[in-house]
Amino acid sequence: MAKQTEGIDKNQFIGAILNNKSLGVKDREKVLELLTRDIESEIKAGIRDIVKEEINSANGSNKTGSTPEQNKWEHDPRKVNSFLMLFSGQSILKYAAHAWDPGEFESYEAFASSIRTCLKQSDFSNLYRNNVALSYALRDYLITDKKDLFEFHWDKEARIKIGLMYPSGYASKWMKKNPGQQLWAMPLSEFPEEYQPEGLFDNKQLANMGDVCEVFKHVIEFREERNDFYRFIRNFFGGKNSKKSNGESKSDFITEYNKEELKSIKFYTYTTAVWSAFNRVAENIRSRATEPSKKNVKISINNDSNDSFELHILHLGSFPDTPVDDAKLKRGSFAGMRCHNARGGSLLSICDYSIVGRFKDENGQLATHRIDYLYPGVKPDKDGNPDIKKEKLDKEVNGFEYIFKFYKNV
Repeated sequence: MAKQTEGIDKNQFIGAILNNKSLGVKDREKVLELLTRDIESEIKAGIRDIVKEEINSANGSNKTGSTPEQNKWEHDPRKVNSFLMLFSGQSILKYAAHAWDPGEFESYEAFASSIRTCLKQSDFSNLYRNNVALSYALRDYLITDKKDLFEFHWDKEARIKIGLMYPSGYASKWMKKNPGQQLWAMPLSEFPEEYQPEGLFDNKQLANMGDVCEVFKHVIEFREERNDFYRFIRNFFGGKNSKKSNGESKSDFITEYNKEELKSIKFYTYTTAVWSAFNRVAENIRSRATEPSKKNVKISINNDSNDSFELHILHLGSFPDTPVDDAKLKRGSFAGMRCHNARGGSLLSICDYSIVGRFKDENGQLATHRIDYLYPGVKPDKDGNPDIKKEKLDKEVNGFEYIFKFYKNV
């Protein structure tokens, strides 16, 4: 029995209980406490109000006038992009990811208090509606000071167990002993050994809080200087000229793309969710390709808009030829990435997301269809998930295409 449940994450567990109408209000309030017990008091109230709406919806009570489904999520990639841009703008949040101006903070306590106040005055608590995993990642990096050491890590690569305020007390103590020094100069050896990162980032061992900050920057932004976006594509799809030292291909795909174009891409978003999506696409292509010659992929960028661009990943020669109303298109791996608490990551409020392919229409005739899973103004379906939109296209395709529309820093 244990093996069947070990993959269930905290959000899925909470969601299952909140939607279990056989439980009483007190039971659901216990779940609410589980969700918010380790959040700073200034932020807790905002998230608590959101989750209370979910509890009221599950109980059949809805004082806001909106439908229960609308209380759970909101798809708005521009909002996420705008919030994350605060880490490079005039907001105090800039100093959570950059060096401080001389005299900006008298002490660690002043720094921590400024971050908490800034988040309280921003729309931070409402990010829970947009993307649960992102809101937790920001919370753990920025303000968490008490949590289970083995619970949630705000990054997925180096698996860092340290945040700006966690574990509590060590940063404050070090800065008092080292007046005039910024937090970023603090050696990670000042923390207990069990908190010190064991993994590598960019092929080097993390040594100080400045290195931790550098990892965080790559969690919230595709950065041009390290070619982040290109590295993601190369990691999952390789390329026809990508070789290991022994001459073998880096991936089992034969991929065509414009390397320099991908290297120039930079924008703020939750990069962990994009990593998860690319991984899922690669696995989908791999599972549908019955032989090596069927793993040809073409990746292109449509950059015609001032405030957005589209990434197209085309699996050449792949034709599902299944009914466009097939249940798998609504419940399978394609659809999973649109859901609020999607296991393995959600693209909700990260980007718009569609697929284009050849399917059978209502008359059993093969035709090209576009299926939109996340798009501007998407509303809930009867299950409370973003409603899928389908459109027949008057054109032929030469494969199965994944389309991700990302929003630029504006």
